[in-house]
Amino acid sequence: KHDEQIIEIDARPSDSVALAIRIGCPMFMHKKVFLNASVQIDEINEESEEKQELTEQKEKSELEKLQEQLQKALEAENYEEAAKLRDRIRDLQSEN
Repeated sequence: KHDEQIIEIDARPSDSVALAIRIGCPMFMHKKVFLNASVQIDEINEESEEKQELTEQKEKSELEKLQEQLQKALEAENYEEAAKLRDRIRDLQSEN
């Protein structure tokens, strides 16, 4: 092993983690910092599920709007616009 040095820095937890990963060194932190800055995995999963539900709702409402616009374009015999809307609907559906 090389001569190991301990270097203390005062940094935000996110910056400290990024620095430790970049230079490949172990990282130590005060227990109080760890407890205050850490996040439970369950909390992350719940937030992720909520974001996904909101995204799905937004996509559905956007899809519904596009379908309504498509119907109006067809009724008005605006086939060029209808084709564009059809393609946007397909793209949106393929993302899901």
